[in-house]
Amino acid sequence: MKKRILAMFIDYLIVLLISLIPLFVYAMVNDFNVFEAVNSIISFSMFLLILKDLLYKNASIGKKIMKIEIRKKDNEFPSITTVILRNITVIIWPLECLLILLKKDRIGDIICDTKVIEVNNWVVIKTVKEYLYSNDLI
Repeated sequence: MKKRILAMFIDYLIVLLISLIPLFVYAMVNDFNVFEAVNSIISFSMFLLILKDLLYKNASIGKKIMKIEIRKKDNEFPSITTVILRNITVIIWPLECLLILLKKDRIGDIICDTKVIEVNNWVVIKTVKEYLYSNDLI
């Protein structure tokens, strides 16, 4: 549960930093209008948050750092559509954080029948390394 919250925090921090770029570009090109700038940042941030888990295979940067990823309840990888639908609920992120703390599942997980699991990348790398150096290749 702590890994999910930390991954979410990392993702929000990255999205915030990326979202500030259009603000600076907008401020340099146009007269600075606070309402339009804030609206643009919020819209761009929501777009990034909805697509964040498509960067890696079913994991955002925060999830990769925390070594967790999204899976269907039957342990299959979810489709792109499922990942996007699951992330649409980040719009209500305060409620999502509360549900993670209380129930371990977000609204998106419940709707899309997904879960977040821990992964151990070291085991995968070790397995590939063992495979490459095994006698099966000769």
